[in-house]
Amino acid sequence: MTMSAAPPARWNDKKFHFDPTRPRGPQIAKLAAQIAGLMGGLILGLVSMIIYPMLLTGGGYAGTWLGPGAVGVAASFLIRDSWFPSDMPTAARVQTRLGFGLFAAAWFIGLFGIANGYATPVAVEDAPMVYKRTSTPSDPKHMSFYVGTRVWPSSRNVYEIIVRRDLYKQLDVPVVTQWHLPSRQLDAMPDRGRLRLLVGQGRFGINWLDGVIGEAPPNGGKSPPVGAGSTE
Repeated sequence: MTMSAAPPARWNDKKFHFDPTRPRGPQIAKLAAQIAGLMGGLILGLVSMIIYPMLLTGGGYAGTWLGPGAVGVAASFLIRDSWFPSDMPTAARVQTRLGFGLFAAAWFIGLFGIANGYATPVAVEDAPMVYKRTSTPSDPKHMSFYVGTRVWPSSRNVYEIIVRRDLYKQLDVPVVTQWHLPSRQLDAMPDRGRLRLLVGQGRFGINWLDGVIGEAPPNGGKSPPVGAGSTE
């Protein structure tokens, strides 16, 4: 008994099927590898942002995101035209390329963030506080508490740090209700005390937040490094 030839691939075919003329096992393994390759970048990027959140403010965002953007654009051109079904419209091909580029950018973000923070020294630093605010969820039990801080001594840009509820209530800083404030308004706001943080000294010069200790005493200052960052 001979197997029938595989039907030609069509870009809008809603029914998934394997090639009946080829062994099923390798096709399943290839499909699993493709899914892992795509989703792995998203997972790695999320893990990186949770464990080693980079302290980026202002222009730092633009500079750091140039890398993922460049990787995403370059990766989108790695897909050969021969990989697409012949009847696939140009618009669909462009969307596929952009999607592949986004997954590649996620891989870059994850790998860069972990390489920047893994096993790097952590120091106790005091960051000036500017304001505090809460999120506005439908359920107050899931409310988050933020403190706007100036984590870079040479800049007045503000970085929001999530803190515990009890610490939030103790801090004597202005309360704001807007989730976004204009840069000019933030620059004009004075410092109101300091928040003591555990700051990782990033391998590529980008510090990352390891944790929040609490409010710093009025005469508190920076402490020497306390060891390597989290490695689990």
